[in-house]
Amino acid sequence: GARSADVALLRHHDIKQSGKGTWYLDLVDEPNHQYPHSLKGSSSDERHTPLHPWVIEQGFLDFIHSDRQGYVFGAQDNSALSGWFKRILLKLGIYEPRGTVLHSLRRTWIDLMREARLPQDIRRAVTGHSSKDVQDRVYGEGLEKMPDVIYKEIKKIDLSWLP
Repeated sequence: GARSADVALLRHHDIKQSGKGTWYLDLVDEPNHQYPHSLKGSSSDERHTPLHPWVIEQGFLDFIHSDRQGYVFGAQDNSALSGWFKRILLKLGIYEPRGTVLHSLRRTWIDLMREARLPQDIRRAVTGHSSKDVQDRVYGEGLEKMPDVIYKEIKKIDLSWLP
């Protein structure tokens, strides 16, 4: 559910584990950090996005070194990551110009959340979309900062069809 720029700018220290054991991306807006990370909606887009169990099973955490500085994917923008993704799609024979791009993953994830009947507030919290509900915008910390609650929902999404 993260934007491609959020993933491209992911830093090692942005991958954290909650007190209950949920691994999540700590997406924060830090444009002036030594390794800058800007979010589309600035600080209003900050959120804790849990990793789906499938991502962990594929070994994503092996790339993470909490004591290491810098970007996980070594890029400061998403053009390098987008190019890498395009090469993979070409190799698999499934690339479609203006159809299958890195951002396609975000759209697909949103559709998968809908298919799994995840509530709209969970979908918004995962994607960083703002709520129109004053209760969600004004009161309390919000689901965006509750990775354990969100994890219980996203693990319902069946990714067994992925290779």
